[in-house]
Amino acid sequence: MITALQRFPIGQRLIALVLLPLLALVAVAGQGVLDRDAERRDAETVVMLTGLAGMAGDVAHALQRERGATSLYVSSRGERFGAELSGFRAEADDAVAALLAYATEHADALPEAVGAATSAATDGTSALDGLRSAADGFSRPVTELIPEYTVVVTAVLDVLPPVVAATTDAVEARRLAALDALMTAKERAGVERAQLSNVFTNDEFGPGQVVTVASLVAGREQSLATFASLADDEARASLTVLLGDPAVVAAAELEESALARPEGGFDVDPTEWFEQATVRIDALKALEDGFAAHITDRAATVRDDARNAMLLAVGTAVLALVLTVGLAVAIILSIRRPLRRTVEVLEGVARGELDHELVVPAHARDEVAEMSRSLNTATASLRDTLRRMRDTSHALASAATELDQVSATVGEAVDASAEQARAVSASAGEVSANVDSVAAATEQMGAAVHEIARHASEAATVSSSAAAMAQTANNSVSALEASSSRIEEVVKTVASIANQTNLLALNATIEAARAGASGKGFAVVAGEVKELAQETSTATEDIAQRITVLREDARVAVDAIGQITAIVARIDESQAQIAAAVEEQSATTASITEHALGAAGSTDRIASGASRVAENAVQETESLGGLNDAARDLAAMAVELDGALQGFRF
Repeated sequence: MITALQRFPIGQRLIALVLLPLLALVAVAGQGVLDRDAERRDAETVVMLTGLAGMAGDVAHALQRERGATSLYVSSRGERFGAELSGFRAEADDAVAALLAYATEHADALPEAVGAATSAATDGTSALDGLRSAADGFSRPVTELIPEYTVVVTAVLDVLPPVVAATTDAVEARRLAALDALMTAKERAGVERAQLSNVFTNDEFGPGQVVTVASLVAGREQSLATFASLADDEARASLTVLLGDPAVVAAAELEESALARPEGGFDVDPTEWFEQATVRIDALKALEDGFAAHITDRAATVRDDARNAMLLAVGTAVLALVLTVGLAVAIILSIRRPLRRTVEVLEGVARGELDHELVVPAHARDEVAEMSRSLNTATASLRDTLRRMRDTSHALASAATELDQVSATVGEAVDASAEQARAVSASAGEVSANVDSVAAATEQMGAAVHEIARHASEAATVSSSAAAMAQTANNSVSALEASSSRIEEVVKTVASIANQTNLLALNATIEAARAGASGKGFAVVAGEVKELAQETSTATEDIAQRITVLREDARVAVDAIGQITAIVARIDESQAQIAAAVEEQSATTASITEHALGAAGSTDRIASGASRVAENAVQETESLGGLNDAARDLAAMAVELDGALQGFRF
């Protein structure tokens, strides 16, 4: 079901959610309205039926008066109640016409049984014309006319039982039953009035009249008792007052006196009886009218209450419906509109538009408002992130460009270092060759010193050859001095090369530091070259000092040999000194030879280190080529990232 519901927009789902309880509310409210309307229609039916019952009572009362007057008129052979009878007949006709009009007006609303009884009652009044003609012509006796009038009146009163049966309100039905009993009591009182009018006119009972009158009196009392049992306290109190009225009491006394003398001889004026009986009947009619009006008023009140209840139910239902629909619409809009705006913002985010922001009322505390606030926070954070990415991409592009430039500069410096290292290697080779020459010269000098020592030992005995040997020694010492001069020049050259190598090693160390991690190997080699250069410089300084000493010794030797000729005579005395000088010269030449060999080793190491520096420079150049490629790739990625960020608006 959840999957099926997710196919519909949330607005439609909310409408469906509201629609079910709304339909239930409409159903309940509609049922309530229908119930109130049914009560209203029932109350209107009761009002209509009580109105019909009242009109039927009016017809019965008019016919009862006509019947009583007809009894006196016929019994007196037209001497009494002639004028009154015409008025009673007109009243009866008016009452019948009103009943017929009322029944016709409400024919569609009348229950079937009530309609049938009403039709029978109005149809029965058609016999009045014949009865009136017979009374006017005195063609029929009172004992025949009164029962036929009673049939007409009974047909009218027969409207009451179906009215009671058709009333759904139990209280109203009980009161209508009481009204029916009261009308029946009044009808019996009316028949009694007609019967006794005839009896008192004839001053005797006719055949069966005693039983008839006694039955009428008993039936009237029974009907009044039924009325008292069904009516309310107010009606019972009114009945008690009515029965205590002097005129009613007088009528009761007259009927009792008549029943007490069934043989006749009452000596009662029939007019007096009629008037007393009429007062009682009119009193019953007044009670009937009052009670019927009370029933009608209550029915009207019930009808009005039912109508008001129905209107209230309708109003309440409409108000509840309007409020429910309004609240539902407000709730749906309060959810759907923010969600719609949220969807629009999210669609904008999908298009790269991050400059939109939801407006959330400060008082909103629902989940939709919290979601909107969270979305605003998320888009703001995303905007900040993209701004930082844009700034970073610009900085990255700038750094990549600078790195490319630096790597190019470092490459040039490494190439220069490689050239310098190759030059150092070549110079070191030359220094090594020169040092080898110095070593060979010192070896020759050592041999010469040994030769001098040998000749010195022979000088004592071979003085004749001293001059020649002195000359030879002078030449050798001169050659030694010249060799010392050349060695000094070589030493200076080695010192210069050592200084240049030291400078190159220092420059290589600086460039390795600038190259960072990729220049660590180069820095190690540069350090070794620097150490070799320093060792070479130290060695050359030592050689220079010793050559200085050698030159001094050579000059001394030259001076000494120059004086050989002069001091040949003193050869014997100086033999010991010559031997010592020869020994010292031998030690000096040995030292020169040793240092020359050390210088040769140092120059070899310098050459080897310079070669390694050159090789490392080549490797660094290759590494810098990769660094250049990486820098260009980094710059390209920065441009691509900046292009991607151009698709966002923030």
